[in-house]
Amino acid sequence: EVSDASSELFWGKHHSCVTMIVIVGAGMGGLVTAAVLCKLFGRKVCVLEKHTQLGGCLHTFTERGYEFDVGLHYIGGIHTSFGRFLSSLCNVEWRKLDGPHDVLVLPDETMIPFGDKTSQKETFSRLISPDFVERYFGLVERCQRSMRAYYVGCIFLHPRLLDVWCALFCTVAVRMMETCTHDVLSELGADEASICICAYHWGNFGETPRNLSFASHAMLVAHWWDGNFFPVGGTRAIVQGLRGTIRRNGGKIRL
Repeated sequence: EVSDASSELFWGKHHSCVTMIVIVGAGMGGLVTAAVLCKLFGRKVCVLEKHTQLGGCLHTFTERGYEFDVGLHYIGGIHTSFGRFLSSLCNVEWRKLDGPHDVLVLPDETMIPFGDKTSQKETFSRLISPDFVERYFGLVERCQRSMRAYYVGCIFLHPRLLDVWCALFCTVAVRMMETCTHDVLSELGADEASICICAYHWGNFGETPRNLSFASHAMLVAHWWDGNFFPVGGTRAIVQGLRGTIRRNGGKIRL
């Protein structure tokens, strides 16, 4: 349960701090970490938050009778293993969004819709070329698989073994992490206008295509291939679900 910090901060005067993990910040990262530690590892966790609401960028506010979500617009990857894992933590139902999730408007007022993988292929084939589409989507797929292997190695392997792992299973990821998006798209045959279309979402990273690695670009592009979703009940449902998981498994949250 959530209570004021002036009340009993922990679970009693004699509770051993050695057995407790304190997480500062009840944003998405803090809540997910706490839920994982409580539910999967059985650890005692206390989450501390200085704000009056939980959730960080997932918090909501009400104005004139309407509830507004502050941070989350849509999310992809719901059908991946990570998406299913996140859903199990917060017990949230997802609703797939109809139509494109983004519409790019060019200076000449041409509107380019962006949706799932199939619609993106159709759009790029029409605006650029079918040959480019095959090369581009093929590289994104290879990079995505290689990046997954890279993350597995980072999590489970000793640093001394990571170089060997990368040499065997992550060569595409390593190369694409060291090459900017602009250069890769140019090598695939895209002109400057086509690069702008392919990398329109660079603002998600705050880096232009000349500074953003193609590995990051590929992971974001593939993230949307199965379509985009929004939680039923709004972002409040995610926060409430994570709070419930933490509470049911012995954790505490203090505002």
